[in-house]
Amino acid sequence: LNHPIQVSYQALTENLQNVYLEKAYTRLDWTTRPLPEAAIEYALDDVRYLIKNYHQLKAQLQAENKLDWIVEEAQDLLNIDLYLPPIDQAWQRVKGLSRINKNAHVLAAQLAAWREHRAQANNKPRKWILADDALIAHALGKEKLSNKAQKSFDDFLTQHTDIQNIKISINKNKPPTKTEKSQKVVLQKLIQEKANQYNLAIEVMASSKSLLKYIRGDRSVMFCQGWRYHLLQEELENAK
Repeated sequence: LNHPIQVSYQALTENLQNVYLEKAYTRLDWTTRPLPEAAIEYALDDVRYLIKNYHQLKAQLQAENKLDWIVEEAQDLLNIDLYLPPIDQAWQRVKGLSRINKNAHVLAAQLAAWREHRAQANNKPRKWILADDALIAHALGKEKLSNKAQKSFDDFLTQHTDIQNIKISINKNKPPTKTEKSQKVVLQKLIQEKANQYNLAIEVMASSKSLLKYIRGDRSVMFCQGWRYHLLQEELENAK
């Protein structure tokens, strides 16, 4: 609908309702009593335009025949597997893994699996369990886990024999080759043309990372699914 990809509620409301929402109370201590009247109005502004925005956006989507796309996206977000990725694939989320010594890859992958397991079990962000840089440093032997964390990691490996023997293919995380870069430019141009046709930002159709994955044979990327694939099928065939 020609809005920025990460448009804020404030910007969206200003665009749709011609109403500017003040942010004067963003840092207010909301436990304060009594709350200032202006602060209450500020809080109400965060919800009072939601329904109006919804109806306008829905009407625009229907007018452009895009409403089914949003319904599909929303259904995808309800898939619990989206939020519980396999722990044996958690190493793919570790930044910098492709740049470290190959001998450290297995330990790094095991740490990533343990971190993912703990993050899911405790409903906490991964970095609260172990940040990427600390994970890499430990895999390289430059840092040690705390005694408590080390015991947790050891117990985890004992209980997950599949992770003890984990195998990873780091090629997927390697920087693109010259040939891959050329292929990516061609594919990006084809997708950009289709995105322009439907008044979409190319990032909505395909991210830069997903383009590289596709070139390397991954057909699970978002533009090989659902409405995106329906729009891009011919372009993808031409790019082969």
